[in-house]
Amino acid sequence: MLWLEVRQGFGPTGVLQMTFKVTNDWDSGDTLTHTDLNQNFTDVETALNGGLTTSHISAAAAIKSSQIADRYHMVKTVIPLIPFSAVGTATMAGAAVTAAEMATEHTEVYSQTVEFSAPASETTLYKHEIIANSGHEGFLYAIHIYAIATSSNSTNDVQLGFYLNDALIGQLVDLDTDDAHYRLHATDPFTNPLVSLTTGDVIKITIQSESGATSARGVTATLFEKWPISS
Repeated sequence: MLWLEVRQGFGPTGVLQMTFKVTNDWDSGDTLTHTDLNQNFTDVETALNGGLTTSHISAAAAIKSSQIADRYHMVKTVIPLIPFSAVGTATMAGAAVTAAEMATEHTEVYSQTVEFSAPASETTLYKHEIIANSGHEGFLYAIHIYAIATSSNSTNDVQLGFYLNDALIGQLVDLDTDDAHYRLHATDPFTNPLVSLTTGDVIKITIQSESGATSARGVTATLFEKWPISS
């Protein structure tokens, strides 16, 4: 049995121990040949060059994510914030309808282009709590917003705010263009994410009018997160 000790600062003792069986061993009086000895060194080389498995690493090693290559899965959350239109018909509610009536109903709903007025003071539209493995760290690396239509008062716009535990992420987003995409992230969002996330964190989205009467319709937000892959 060969014990290989690698000092890399892993775990509370700073020692990571791996144990594996090499091809050859000897008892007292046996003849040690160069072929058998070289085979044992080959076994060690094979283990170090891609042959290590989780069985070689203690659960108490406490290896940090910064010490290994990134292994993440991506999470995309689409959040409808403001409906397609502020008005529509509801003639079908509680009544039997024909196919023609249903087609007319759908046409009437999606032909409406009335916008929702933004509140004068900042108002919460959405909240969700992060649920993750205890001790694991994830990242919110980008936020994407799409608005079908917006209306401004002079130079004042509808504003969306994205918060982590009541701390504003980046800056308020001004919705100032119809049929437009808005992005809140760094130049390289994957390697330079907006904020880190842990279980119990709360993401909140708010809306407000920058000043005066502003409105919008058909607004969605998409949150992009990355989380470490673990067993």
